[in-house]
Amino acid sequence: MVASLLALPVLVLLVVSKWGVLIAAVAAVAALICLWALRRGFALIEVVAFLIHFDGLGAGQIRMGRIVAGLVAVVIVYKLIAEKWRPPAIPTRHWLPVLMLTVYAVASGFWSDEAGGWLLAMCLLGLALVYFAISGMLVDSHDKIEQFLRAFWVGGLFGAGAGVLALFLGTRSVGFGADPNFFGMISAAMIPLTVYYRRNATSIAARRWYTVAVVFVLAGAAGAGSRSGLIGGAIVIVATIVSRPGLSTVRRMRVGVGALVLAGMAFLIGFVANPANLQRGFADRGAGRLDFWAVTVDLIGDRPLLGHGFGQLKTKIVPSMTTTPGVQELADTREDVSSHNTWLDIAGDLGLVGLLIWISIFLIAMLGFLRPRWAQTKELSGTLFIMMLPVLSSSMFLPLLNNKLAWCLIGLAAALQVPSKKTRWRGFVQPTDVRQLTTGEKDTLLPAELDPPPTYEQKVWQAPDLARWDVRVSRRFRYWIVAGAFGGMVLGALVMSSFPVRYVAAGEIVLPELAETRGNNRVVLSGTQMQVINSLATSGAYAVELQRLAGLEMSVEEVRDAVSVDRRQFGAYMRIQFRVNDAAVAEGALPYIVPALDNVVAESRAAALDRVADELRPVYPGEQRFDTSPLFLPAYPEPSIAVQSPKVAWAGFIGALTGALAAAGLVLLQQRRPRVNNDDDLLAAIGMGVWTHVGRSGRRYAATGAQYAQVATMAAEFVGREDEPRRIVVGTPRPDPAARSLAAGLAAAIAAEDRRVVLIDAQVDSPKLTRRLSGPLRSGLLQVLDGAAIEPLLRRVNRWRLPSSVRRALKDHGSRLRFLPLGRRSRGQHPVIRPELFDRFGPDVTLVVLAPSLTSDVPVGALLAWADAALLTLVEGRTVTFDAEDAAAPIRTFSAGPSGVVMMDV
Repeated sequence: MVASLLALPVLVLLVVSKWGVLIAAVAAVAALICLWALRRGFALIEVVAFLIHFDGLGAGQIRMGRIVAGLVAVVIVYKLIAEKWRPPAIPTRHWLPVLMLTVYAVASGFWSDEAGGWLLAMCLLGLALVYFAISGMLVDSHDKIEQFLRAFWVGGLFGAGAGVLALFLGTRSVGFGADPNFFGMISAAMIPLTVYYRRNATSIAARRWYTVAVVFVLAGAAGAGSRSGLIGGAIVIVATIVSRPGLSTVRRMRVGVGALVLAGMAFLIGFVANPANLQRGFADRGAGRLDFWAVTVDLIGDRPLLGHGFGQLKTKIVPSMTTTPGVQELADTREDVSSHNTWLDIAGDLGLVGLLIWISIFLIAMLGFLRPRWAQTKELSGTLFIMMLPVLSSSMFLPLLNNKLAWCLIGLAAALQVPSKKTRWRGFVQPTDVRQLTTGEKDTLLPAELDPPPTYEQKVWQAPDLARWDVRVSRRFRYWIVAGAFGGMVLGALVMSSFPVRYVAAGEIVLPELAETRGNNRVVLSGTQMQVINSLATSGAYAVELQRLAGLEMSVEEVRDAVSVDRRQFGAYMRIQFRVNDAAVAEGALPYIVPALDNVVAESRAAALDRVADELRPVYPGEQRFDTSPLFLPAYPEPSIAVQSPKVAWAGFIGALTGALAAAGLVLLQQRRPRVNNDDDLLAAIGMGVWTHVGRSGRRYAATGAQYAQVATMAAEFVGREDEPRRIVVGTPRPDPAARSLAAGLAAAIAAEDRRVVLIDAQVDSPKLTRRLSGPLRSGLLQVLDGAAIEPLLRRVNRWRLPSSVRRALKDHGSRLRFLPLGRRSRGQHPVIRPELFDRFGPDVTLVVLAPSLTSDVPVGALLAWADAALLTLVEGRTVTFDAEDAAAPIRTFSAGPSGVVMMDV
């Protein structure tokens, strides 16, 4: 705050040179960040939060907010790809609506008229998503939430200083942004955060300074000269006072009455304090917002369900103002303009579907603030709820599609709902005897080796470790995205190619400027009269006249729907277009596009000419006091016709993006359950330690023969006997190709040591190993259960059917490996594997058995009790933690020998 006061002389330079203040402001920010880094260090999230208030700094389209968003996007992508970073496990209800909005906005490109508007709107939405990712993914602990908000508050003090300066100068302040209304909204959001710090101040002096800061922030908000900002400030004053902790219901109601009075006084003081508000008052139709809203509501009525397409509404508001009843402001010359109401913008662009998704995003965020997962964050969460209130109120007066504060708050709502790391597991209680879990021994630990009881300091609450998202960009993930993109591209191109070619017959006219007509410079063609010309061109009268002249075999309503008017910036040039799917109809109507309007206008003028001549009687004989010259002139001698072919390439592009995003969403939905990862303490979570790590086949860092041999070595070490383990059972929670590769690789590694090995497929619930190595019609284990001899059913393994990593492990010892397939199975058959059948093999044969899935209905207790060593195969990023617990339970219960976990794909 002191630094912001010292910076006031620099801000005075704004009166002299805007470039000087820009350079000085950038230098001051850079110096502040350097001092901050030297004193205590800073995190990326703190820099981003601080620079939210400096979004307007830059030149042209290069703005501070866009630069920060680009840099953060690069950082997040780098962390995900290079560092294998796992973001917090944001609940599905918080990220799914955001993804749905993105997918639907992309899909709206199919029915969008202008690709430029769609691309610009998607860029703005991309900025919003980056700031959502900043607070939802990079803010991955409760401490970082405090750091983020603190940096935002410090940056807000500089903006408040700019507002105080403008208050003294009698102007409207934009802070360090680009619009005073946005600055007013951010200043209003600073109020509850400052009060939060004041309530939690640790000393009387700090409380006094925060009191000064509250007044400072209020004065800065008044300096914005924003009526919407004052409304948001009044709302947060009431909410901040009423939500004070420790109040009873009756007391809260009494305080609420006083808060309403105080908020009203603050609004009046802020309104009167800035002369800009007094000059405008409330008589300017909300700076034209009432007219924009009227036009937007009329446009929404044209396409209420799907909307006009993302980013399309703002290009249609200005041209539609002249034909919308009730519009009074007809002097706007901008190329495009928003409705200045975020909800109307979304409803116009994306229709009712998009509006419902947009509402759900804010509704879920607000509910998350009201019901935080962590009790210790309840007051902070309530403060964030109040900070969202001025955003919601300002969204009724501003376009806030990509507002950075709003999306940061939405991300913080998601961050406050991230569960603890412990909730990834359902609560296996580890026995005190660790050696019993790993070796099967019954000895207990000595009392001296037990951990001492926790001290008082250790019992003090500490912020829990938050759960991490266990999603992995696997081959399956990539295949889904590629398949979704290809399917969407083909489907979009096929659908668009089925649309007929449209033919556009157009006539262009010029509305002359009549401010200085011949003989008299008092006759002016007013905006109302120009609006009449536009209305006549789209009226039923014009449709009737065009139908009559061209001999169209169409109804009047069909003709009227086919006619449109394009008039940019309220200019003198107007283009009348007639769109049909029949070339002959378009060519027949082409010569009469402008003459039809001539006839309609001539009939209208003839009907009123006598009355006008009677009312404007000349003072001198022969004098004419009204203009009879043409109200419009043809812009070109001949009208033109154009052919509009379906945009097949554009539809393919939109379809590919939509399909890729939808496929990514489906894969993420499948990954919503917690997954096992390499950071988990599996000994404490499921009661089984990790013996070794093995890569999965088909990957860049695939499994090697040494890794498979290490599995056999670990099994031999834990068995603890001089001879090697002969009966090894490989289990998996659910059918998984990694477990099949592990069983085959382990058998290949043992055969490579010149030992005889039999690989047995006993996975009754999913015999895919049999289908790969033998075939489903061959006899096998199931026929042995029925009494067949086992020796004739053993098969030599075709090495080319094995995964490449298994082939490398087997080397040239294929003659030492045999395979016993599962065999033919009847529908509805649920056989039970009897391990005594394997006793026919001699002591020189090692048996590697791929067991039935441990979470299936097939009994595995006898097989586990028969095994010398049991291996539980877990795949990092794919095996669900709950399945890992369920699979470990029967191994701990029935396995007589040692058991351990083999972690795949680390």
